[in-house]
Amino acid sequence: GAGGQAAGERRRQQEASVCVLPCWKATSAAMSDAPPPEADPAAAAGGEGAPPAEEKPKRGKPKDPNAPPKPKNAFQRVTGEARARLKEAKPELATDLKAMGLALKEEWDKVPQEEKDRMTAEYEKEMEIWRPKWAAYKETEGYKEFFELKQDWIDARMKKKLVKKYAKEAPKRPKSGYMIFAGEIRERVADEVAKAGGGMGDIGKKISEEWQAVSEAKKAEYAEQSARQKEVFDVEYAKYKLTDSYKNFMEEKAKMESKQLQKKLMRTKPR
Repeated sequence: GAGGQAAGERRRQQEASVCVLPCWKATSAAMSDAPPPEADPAAAAGGEGAPPAEEKPKRGKPKDPNAPPKPKNAFQRVTGEARARLKEAKPELATDLKAMGLALKEEWDKVPQEEKDRMTAEYEKEMEIWRPKWAAYKETEGYKEFFELKQDWIDARMKKKLVKKYAKEAPKRPKSGYMIFAGEIRERVADEVAKAGGGMGDIGKKISEEWQAVSEAKKAEYAEQSARQKEVFDVEYAKYKLTDSYKNFMEEKAKMESKQLQKKLMRTKPR
């Protein structure tokens, strides 16, 4: 009947969505290194004849381009200027967040207290002007639309955290031929890029360039390795779906999605 079909569809959607669980560890560290679709036909949905992939959405926390710019406090002013200068003087800091943080703290500590006080006073005056502008903007449709966009991003992050929580107990998803290749050369490439003063993005770009130079015969060997990994994964994943860990994940995921949906419906229902 219709009820049985609906239940079956929900079950299929749950099984499809949980595939992100085992692949999280394998993909999160390499997302910035992903090659263009034509670089790894085996990983593209449509093979060599597949159309170009759609432009990927920007990563990171969404920013509202229409909101009145919030003034920067004294610390933000100092470190904002220093960050660009430090990256130019010491390119290696671009890929070492801890070292960059320490360097920025040193720059802040160098600023005389009198100068910090002066910038703080300017900041407070600017905030007095900004606050009423922000209050007025929050009443607009533009703000409401952006708020939903931002909340969707927050909800997605919560789902990723849930996935990460259970990922350690799930079998790792097989890597594509490209990712196997990237894993073999990443350390060397990262060292070369660091010596040349490049950043994280340059590592992925160089790996992609080297993959383009690999012969088709060699790429086929990597594809075979990927296929063998998938055979093992399929067996292990079938076993994993019978565990309490998988059951708990599905239950927590369903509760989280239901709660997020209810809140969204409450926020967006016509008044």
